[in-house]
Amino acid sequence: MMAHMFQITIGQTFSGGFIDFVLFGILQGNEKTNWLMVPVIGIPWFFVYYFSFSFLIKKFQLKTPGREDEESGVVIRNKTERAEAILTGLGGADNLTNIDCCATRLRVSVNDVGQINEDLLKQTGSRGVVKKGNGVQVIYGPDVTIIKNELEEIVGEK
Repeated sequence: MMAHMFQITIGQTFSGGFIDFVLFGILQGNEKTNWLMVPVIGIPWFFVYYFSFSFLIKKFQLKTPGREDEESGVVIRNKTERAEAILTGLGGADNLTNIDCCATRLRVSVNDVGQINEDLLKQTGSRGVVKKGNGVQVIYGPDVTIIKNELEEIVGEK
C-alpha cells in the first residue's frame, strides 16, 4: 500500500530480493521506478515491524520456531530407526496415501489426521508439523529428500 502511495514501481521475479531491486529498480532509473523512496519507507517500517512483533511475541508467549515449551531431548539418529519412527508418527503405512517433498518439508497425504503423533515426529528431528485437511507437512530442512527416499523404501517393503 505504501509503495503504491509513493508511486514505487519496481518489478520483481521470484523472490523480490536484492538482485531484483538492483535490476528492476536502480538500473531502470529513479524517474521510472522511484526506487529512492524504498529506503525512506523501508527503514522506519523495519523498526515498526521488529518492535511490534517482538512485543506481541513476548507478551502473548507466541510459539514461534525455537520458542516451544519443551524439548523431548530424545532425537533418533539412526536412519532406519528414524524412518520407522516417522512412519509410526504418521500413523503407519496404511494411513499414507501419498508421499512427496519440497526443499524443506516432507509432504504426505493421509487417511486420518488424528493418527499423527507430533511428539514422535519431533523426536525424529522435525522442526514442526503443519496439518491442513488430509495433508500433513513435516518440516525437516534440506535433508528431507533423503528422509522421503528412506520412507518410500520402508513403505514399499510393507
